[in-house]
This record gives sequence, C-alpha cells and structure tokens, in this order.
Amino acid sequence: MSKLAVSCLKGTLFFFFYLGILSFPVKARDSYVPVRSIKSPAGRLDRAIEINRQTSLRIDTTTVLRDLNQLHKIATDLDDKALECLYYGLMANQYSIIADRPNARSEEYHQKAVDLAKAYNLPAMVVVNLINYGYYHYNYRQMVPAYKYFLEADLLLKNLNPATLPQPSRQLKILGYFYYYIKEYNQAIYYLKTGLKYPSESQRETIDINNTIGLCYALQSKDQQAIYYYNKATALAEAAKDTVWVGIVAGNTARLYLQNNEKIDLALEKFKLNRAYSIRFNEPLDAMLAIIDIASIHIKKKEWKLAEQYLNEAETFLDAKPFFLVSKLKIADMRAAIAESRHQYREYASFLKQYVSLKDSLQQRDNSTEIERVRLFWEKHHFDKQREAMVKQAKEEQSKKRNLIIFSSLLVIILILFYSRQRLKNKHAAATLEKQKIEHQLKQQQVELELETAKLALINFTDNLREKNKIIEHMRSQIELMDANIISLEQYPAQQAGLQALLETHLMTEESWKRFKGMFLKVYPSFFREILSRYPLTSESELRILSLLRLDLNNREIAELLGITIDGVKKAKQRLRKKVGALPGDNIPQIYP
Repeated sequence: MSKLAVSCLKGTLFFFFYLGILSFPVKARDSYVPVRSIKSPAGRLDRAIEINRQTSLRIDTTTVLRDLNQLHKIATDLDDKALECLYYGLMANQYSIIADRPNARSEEYHQKAVDLAKAYNLPAMVVVNLINYGYYHYNYRQMVPAYKYFLEADLLLKNLNPATLPQPSRQLKILGYFYYYIKEYNQAIYYLKTGLKYPSESQRETIDINNTIGLCYALQSKDQQAIYYYNKATALAEAAKDTVWVGIVAGNTARLYLQNNEKIDLALEKFKLNRAYSIRFNEPLDAMLAIIDIASIHIKKKEWKLAEQYLNEAETFLDAKPFFLVSKLKIADMRAAIAESRHQYREYASFLKQYVSLKDSLQQRDNSTEIERVRLFWEKHHFDKQREAMVKQAKEEQSKKRNLIIFSSLLVIILILFYSRQRLKNKHAAATLEKQKIEHQLKQQQVELELETAKLALINFTDNLREKNKIIEHMRSQIELMDANIISLEQYPAQQAGLQALLETHLMTEESWKRFKGMFLKVYPSFFREILSRYPLTSESELRILSLLRLDLNNREIAELLGITIDGVKKAKQRLRKKVGALPGDNIPQIYP
C-alpha cells in the first residue's frame, strides 16, 4: 500500500457510511420518536440518518434493531415511502456490524432497499441505497460487486440533481473515495468537488475531501493543482485547530516535494511536523510513514547516523500485518545502503537477503491484487458497455417520444387545415354553382363528385388505416409527412407523392387512366412490362384491373374507381383467370374472385 493510499484511507476511516459516532450521549430507548413529528419528508430522512449514526455502534444490538422496527412503523403510519426504503438500508448496515463480514441478511436487506426504491419510483433513494450497497462491498474489499452498484448509482446521477439526495455531500464523497481507490482519478475529483458544493456535517470532512482531491492530482503528476488543494486542506485544518490533519496534509505535501526531488529541506521540515503531531495524537501508522520518509531524506544526504536513528524509531511501530510489508521493504533497503556505506558487507548481505525476501512476499501480494484489478477491469468494461447501451436506449426512447409528439401535433394541424380548405372549397363551389346556373351545373356536379370522392377516399383511408390497405396506408402516411416537411425526400422518392392521385381521381376516362398510369409507372416502372412480356395479349382494361389489384384494392374500391359494378369487376377477374391462370412473380398479384 502506497503512502498516499494509506493517508487517504486514514481519512476515510473518520466517516463510515451512516455509521459514524458523535461525541455526545444518546437516548437508549425510542430513539426514532422525534422523526414522527417532522413535517418535511427530507427532514425526516436526515433526522433518521443522524439518529442511526448516533446509536448504531453505541447501543446494544437488540435495542438498535427494535428501534429500527419502530422507524419502519413510523414510515408505514406516515406512508413515507422514502423513509421505508431508508429503513431497509439501515437494517442492512446493522447486520453488517453484527456479523463484521459479508452476510446473507445484509445482502437481503440491501437488495430489498434498492428494489423497493425502484418500485416506488424514488430515484434519489435508488441512488442512496445503491451507494450504500456498493459501500458495503467496498468496506470488505469486494471490489467487483462494489463497482456494479457504484456504477449504477453513477449512471442514475447523470440525470438527477444531487441536491435531492439526503446528505448529498456524504453520498458524493463516498463515490469519490471509491473511484480514488480504483484509480479513476478524474471521476474521483468530479464527485469530490461536487460534494464540496453542499453543506458538510463537519469541518474535518471538508478537510478530508480537499486532501483527497490533492492526492488525486498528485497521482496524476498535476503538482500545482495538488499543492493548491493541500494548501486549502492545511488552511482549514489550522483554522479548526485540527493538528492531526495538519500533520497528515503536511506529510502528503512533503511526499510530493520528495517525489520530485525538490525542496528537500522543506519536505524534511513537513515530515517532522507530521511525525510530531502523529505521535502526539496517537496516530502510529502515520507517524511510522513520516519517520521512514525522514530517514530516506537523510540517506539522500548521506547522513547515515541520523538515518539509522530514525529507522530504529520506525521499527518500533512495525507489526506483522500485511500492509506493513512495503514499510519493512523500504527499511531493509535503507539499512542495506547504510551497511554498504560503512563497508559492513556481512550486514549488507543480510539486509539485502531480507530485502529480496520481502520483495517476493510483496510481489505475491501484488499479484493477487493485480488479478483483482484485472477482474475489475473486465467488469468495468462490461458495465461500461451496458451503460452505453442504456444511455443509447434512453436517448432513442426520448427521441421517439419527441418525434411522436411533433408528428401528432403536425397531423392535427394538417387535418385542421385540410378541413378548413375543404370548407372553403365547398363554399366556393356553391357560389360558382349559383353564378354559372344551369349551363355549368353538369360540370359543377362533376367537380363536386370528384371532391366527394377524394374526401370519401381520405376518410376511408383514415378509418381503415390498419385494417384494409397496407399499401395505401404507407402512401398516405408518407404523403402527409412530406407535406409537413417531416422527412426528407431522399428517403422517400418524389415520385411516390404522385400516388395521392389514387385517392382523388376516377379511372373511368382515358385521360384519368393515362394520368394514373403515368404516376403508377413512376412508382412501379417494371410492372406493366413484366406482365406484357409474360402475357402479351393482355388488354388495356385488364391492365387497369391488374394495377388496382397491385395496390391491394378490393372489388368495391376497384368498382368505384373504374365506374363499373362490383359484378363487372368479378367478371373481369374471372376472364383474367381463364386467360392467364395464376400469375407468378413477386411484382404480379395473384387473381382472386
């Protein structure tokens, strides 16, 4: 574990999610009664979280569980869905404390909290419970499942105002610490900086966040930004007279100087300050790290005796725990350097052997860590793909809804305009009839008949859009879309628009037939050619029947368009069957009676 990582981990230990301990005493019975009298749902959430933080580790387990059940009753009585979701998350945390390891009861309550928040459509509570669930796995270093829940929370936060979360600074800080741990420093910085925008429960938490942002920048070799946030953390710690954090930040600043081989004397001064405060306030791990760094500076200066004194002091803090391996390795390396400078080759060989042995042990540990990181990488890749698909799907759904609204609005406008236009035409036709009197009556009747036929065709098309005529449905929809300039003409050729005449004309006359045939050939250019190539004796009237059959019109519609009876259509189709039989080919319709 690196010094920077240890320093950050020390900071996070001050803030366990929902489970921190305050210094003042708490009431051991009926802890959640005050929640009932709070009118604001957000206020009830915050108060319940604070009560849990005060009681979860300071009251016996039986009482805590009983009080949490009391919280559930309050949530039920008030019909507070968010408070009910919080209850299940707090129960999960409490069973985690009881077992002090991953356990089935915690998993059950965590999942219940998430599922319930989704069922109630409470996105803020979904995010909070996902973060809580992720932190549960993170706390036991189960990074792959932790990443799953943090990633889902991250995705939901893209479309959610963090201010709607209960205690947003705490939620965002946890996300930031997780991304720091898995070395996604830009994401960590984003969430930690966002968390600083909201009120924090303590000055120490604000100091910790600024210090961690500095660590993220330092690990990205962005020294100026790192120093800026270290200075902010130092100023806040000094203002709060928090000498522990003054020492921690001083040590981080010194390591940055030492890493770049600059300001070594200033680094030494800050390490000594870190050592003094850490010893004074019983922070042995941080004290040991600072002392090792002090010894390394004296090694650089070839001040062997001073280096040896500090190494002796550092060894008093060592323990047999795995995370001391890095420190033991550095001490062995520096002792070998001191022995070599004094020509004590036997001691040099002994320390070198110890160094190699520790390095092998560290390599084995790092290999296990690397395997876990590889698993996390592939899990991250999987979830990133999943997230991209979800984002794409959400955008597509949003686009479809928007287009549907636009299309519906334009369709209503078109229908209104069409209706108004038809009314104007009818009025104009009536006025023309009066003026032209009897000599124009026949012509006017023909105009009215054409208008009524077009209107009937359009009404019939609208009423039977899905039931009767798929081809006419397609043409009508595209005609209306092109009229409204919704879709481009490149997607649907301009020739298709001409088929609107199918709904407005009468094919009984040669002139109408020629106009229809011209439009029809623009859409189906090979239709007549293929029929005539197979059946050269097909007549012009039979071609009319076949073309209308190609458009899937029924006998009645064909009769209306051709101005003949339905029986006439049936007889014409029978003659066609006798003449040509079954008509093969995709472009030639079958003949039915």
